[in-house]
Amino acid sequence: MTRRASPRTRRALLKATKKPLRPLDRDLANERELSAQVSENEARVKAKLAALSAKNTYDPLRRDLIADRDIFEEIQLSLRKGHAVRLTSKSPGVVIGEIDTLRTTQTSHRIQKEEQARIKAGHPIGIIRRRLPVLLADWAAIKKVDSARRRRGEIEKVIWVPHWDRTGHMLKGLAWSMSVWEAGGSVLTVNIADSVIEAAERDRRGFASHMRERLQRELRATSQRIGCNTPEFFFVVEASELGTPHLHGGITLPPDGVSRSAIRMALFEAAYGKGASLKRTGREIDLQDFRTPAKWANYAAKWWRGSADRLDGRVFAATSGVRAIGKAWYERMRRTEALIGGHEPEDDDPLGLYGPS
Repeated sequence: MTRRASPRTRRALLKATKKPLRPLDRDLANERELSAQVSENEARVKAKLAALSAKNTYDPLRRDLIADRDIFEEIQLSLRKGHAVRLTSKSPGVVIGEIDTLRTTQTSHRIQKEEQARIKAGHPIGIIRRRLPVLLADWAAIKKVDSARRRRGEIEKVIWVPHWDRTGHMLKGLAWSMSVWEAGGSVLTVNIADSVIEAAERDRRGFASHMRERLQRELRATSQRIGCNTPEFFFVVEASELGTPHLHGGITLPPDGVSRSAIRMALFEAAYGKGASLKRTGREIDLQDFRTPAKWANYAAKWWRGSADRLDGRVFAATSGVRAIGKAWYERMRRTEALIGGHEPEDDDPLGLYGPS
């Protein structure tokens, strides 16, 4: 396990770089995350080459975490571009309305014309495999059409996802976030006292398991006392280079304000200990409305590889209730191919095909 930087180390780095600590911390965490992704890709390529040299067929692990990552990122990218996204259980490549962009380059000009005609006719596009060349003169006109279609929610992408038992952390996290949002839950951020962090780091079961148990214990006791259902929750532990570990996730809350205040106090006592005396800033426990659950799942898991490395263990955790409704949401979306809701487009070029690379 990599220990957290001490306050003296943080002050020394701040003085040496002459930068605010937060941007420096973000840069270091992003570099660690990128390094972990490169290592994952390297391991995959080596396994494929080994299978090729032995004249065997490459057979990925039953739970392929790299594929899980790639599918999750494809979903996130599509939602950010304003696509209407559906999940499917159909095998990859068998997608209604898909444009075959895997042909030879000699036919790319014809494919390009066919696709422009489909866009102008108002037909859905489906999954796009890679960028296609297009004349710059055509790009502005097509982008204008795409932007209008995006605002009407007419551009769709159908993305294959594996069986629930073969999903990894990121797709499960997406399902947890979407299901808690559908249940009327709230976004949850929990900062943690140093004494609780040290206890969690010492726990052989792992940091995430320790914090899940602490939260459950306090929430269960408070719910029994005030007579409401015990909230269900999930979280991802974020442990960056210079910051202290904290939790990002979601939680179902009782409808009345009095009960919510009691639940907030239970969360505070789980994170800081009973009778903790500190000057409250309002940032210890942050509860907000769940507006964009897919985006929040991406934010919560943005540094999960580096966090898992630093804490030497798992960083995703959820109660049994969230695991159940998350699985039900995932299987329903995969079976019915219903539209994923709760997102806001951020890009004026939803296809990502015709602009400069």
